[in-house]
Amino acid sequence: MISSISGTVKSTSISSIVVEVGGVGVLLQVPIRIAAKIQSGEMVSFHTYLIVREDALTLYGFFFQLLELALRWLNQFWQIVMRAQSQMLLCHQI
Repeated sequence: MISSISGTVKSTSISSIVVEVGGVGVLLQVPIRIAAKIQSGEMVSFHTYLIVREDALTLYGFFFQLLELALRWLNQFWQIVMRAQSQMLLCHQI
């Protein structure tokens, strides 16, 4: 798990930035209002949360750890809901 990232901003887009860390550019999804304020060349530091899916690894960045914890909780809640839904479908098929 990647819990934080610090480095130089190489580029920005509407909802993401690329942060260079040790010669590697890391794509970081950030809130639109944050991406709009950050300039290339700026030094930044973010708390992060990595979501792993079959088709993507998505790294989200937050200035405040509380926001990262909220996303972690929501993601865990969503996984529980999806498991419960799968179990209900299995019960109805039997």
